Amino acid sequence: MVRKPNELIRRPVQKGPTMLPTRALANQWAGLTTLASGSTSQVVSTTAITSDSFVFLGTRVNSVGVGHNSGGNIVVNSIVHGVSFAFARATGSAVAWDEVVMWEIKRPN
Repeated sequence: MVRKPNELIRRPVQKGPTMLPTRALANQWAGLTTLASGSTSQVVSTTAITSDSFVFLGTRVNSVGVGHNSGGNIVVNSIVHGVSFAFARATGSAVAWDEVVMWEIKRPN
């Protein structure tokens, strides 16, 4: 077997979680925001959002014993270029517990 000169025999292994440096400024591009009990949507103000941005969302329920996402999936429902974006429950119905939404903005190169 002939090995090509640019072939890797071993590749690097990630041995821990990816860490994101965040800051609470106008150009914040990742963070945690609480979708409060009784509300269906939340606005996040950041100048890092553009109309061609990808917003990745993840959730975790703060209340003990409440099923994950039982109030419906969380989706981005509006983007204001360079100003803010809003996320909401896909069902449009409010639930009786707080839910923390973890988000990250990625822009195409």
